[in-house]
Amino acid sequence: MRDDITWKELETGLLEAKFPDGIPTHYRVPQFRFDPDTGHLIQNNYTADIISKFAKAANVVLRHSKNENGLLYPSVRRVTPTRQNSAPFNCPVLIFIEVLDFRLLYEDVNDHLT
Repeated sequence: MRDDITWKELETGLLEAKFPDGIPTHYRVPQFRFDPDTGHLIQNNYTADIISKFAKAANVVLRHSKNENGLLYPSVRRVTPTRQNSAPFNCPVLIFIEVLDFRLLYEDVNDHLT
């Protein structure tokens, strides 16, 4: 919801973000693919700029889970290199993530305003 992040819809269900230099991130221009039927995030493509301009990867959501409050989150993900068309390879698996528990902590944004 920040004004300094720009969003562009490349095609149905595929959004591209551009992060400004002031936001610390490993990649400036990620793409997020959402399932058009459910709206769930299914893939996040990016270039790991801190490694190399050739370090292109896909963070694929394999499973969504709900926490104790019913909040849906991507609980199992796999990161692999991508093909030239941004489709993920099945291997090698660079990172495998399984989130077993997720809690959302509320912080009042007004506490940080001066």
